[in-house]
Amino acid sequence: MVEAALSAQLAAHDPGKLNGLAPDLRRVVLERREALRRARDFLLGKSPAGSAPQQ
Repeated sequence: MVEAALSAQLAAHDPGKLNGLAPDLRRVVLERREALRRARDFLLGKSPAGSAPQQ
């Protein structure tokens, strides 16, 4: 259920939908998307790409 909710949030912050937005607003949306991705990975126990799992 958590994964589905976070996936929906990530879809709402799709970088493909940012065309035409002001650069500052694009940056905010991309920062929120990254924060959501990190939250999803943390909550689901996934380690970020290129890093070792935390013990």
